[in-house]
Amino acid sequence: LTDVLGAVLHSTPDLGSLPAGTPRRVRELVASCLEKDPRKRLRDLGDARRELERAHDAPDSIAAAAPARARRRNQVVGALVLLAIPAAFLAGRALENEPARAITQLDLALAPAEALGPTADSRPYRPAFAITSDGRRVVFSGTIAAPPAAAAASATSDASGASGAEPAPATPPATCLFVRPLDAAEATALPGTEGANSVFLSPDDRLVGFLADGEIRTVPLTGGPVSRIAKLTDGGLSSSSPLVPADRDLFGACFDTDGSILFGRFRDGLWEVPAAGGVPRRLTTPPPGDHHRLPRLLPGGRGILFTQGNDRHPRVCVVPRRGGDVRVLVEEATDGRFVAPDRLLFARDGALLAAPFDLERAEVTGPAVVLVANLLHAYDGGRPASEVLTAFFDVSASGTLVYAEGGRIPLSPSRLVWVARDGTVEPIAGLAG
Repeated sequence: LTDVLGAVLHSTPDLGSLPAGTPRRVRELVASCLEKDPRKRLRDLGDARRELERAHDAPDSIAAAAPARARRRNQVVGALVLLAIPAAFLAGRALENEPARAITQLDLALAPAEALGPTADSRPYRPAFAITSDGRRVVFSGTIAAPPAAAAASATSDASGASGAEPAPATPPATCLFVRPLDAAEATALPGTEGANSVFLSPDDRLVGFLADGEIRTVPLTGGPVSRIAKLTDGGLSSSSPLVPADRDLFGACFDTDGSILFGRFRDGLWEVPAAGGVPRRLTTPPPGDHHRLPRLLPGGRGILFTQGNDRHPRVCVVPRRGGDVRVLVEEATDGRFVAPDRLLFARDGALLAAPFDLERAEVTGPAVVLVANLLHAYDGGRPASEVLTAFFDVSASGTLVYAEGGRIPLSPSRLVWVARDGTVEPIAGLAG
């Protein structure tokens, strides 16, 4: 294994060792699969299969998909990608006595929603979707454009008697939760979830948790009454920073099997609240200037995975469920998730990686490999995108990976501006960044 990893990192494959009759476009495909730069490498085996089929039907089409994918990077995310994969593939190993299982990939439209939400700079930034444990349904926060404004407008007159019309102010897009069964043509909205974001599912898939109107709320996955669990402005949960209002100070959440909900805050620690409702209490306290957010539970109460650090130097850490010392698992990484039987998934620089993981000792035991090279990753991009560090993916217990494409959200450089007393903002020329 060490020799193989060394060759992967430092050697250049000899494509001349391919059979002499190998078509040129197949050679190009092989070269693309072996690229060391993840931005140039073919994304997954589903793409390779499609490219081979296209090469058979139309030999000149082998590289047609990449430009289209690049053009989509700067668009609002209007689709998800589902990759149905064997658990052994995620674990990085194959079972000799188990028949091979095909990897199936499909693009999942969000209709009737038009994009994941909420958005900033045309990109989502808070956790926007989750997949059920059986891999059959995806729950997501979707945005629908508001209907056209009414034609009526208020009339105005000037001194000459001429009249004009002032258009009504634009209505912001509406956001709510949707459930998309994989065997349905469209998603179905969940009533009572207007404004919902930061989606998370209970372990038994019965409840959907979310943040709306400054409250942690839950709703049955099949629809029903919405329960108000905790108001973020109550119980001493005043905002830890003037940059984030207290009613939006939730940065990732998850259910525990003990009947509680864990969540992170902007520049604060991890907190928990009973899933039946109550007053939140603190679990961890980060070092000054750092944060604890995006919590995920390890099986059997072995600990809490979370993202610690700041927007420039985040790292995936683990802490005992009932408190204790924090240990760093992966540097320069965000949004860690455990995938049975022995893998830790995390995001780094717009890519999804998997590393071998010893669950009993709660530690990484080897180097990571790239699973998805073009993962939508709210790593930087100015507020509020850079504040969450969300990696847009989820994995079901049955081995289905759902993710949004888009890579690392580009940085929006800071700038100096003049602000007038009426709120008017005027940039100061030449001082961007």
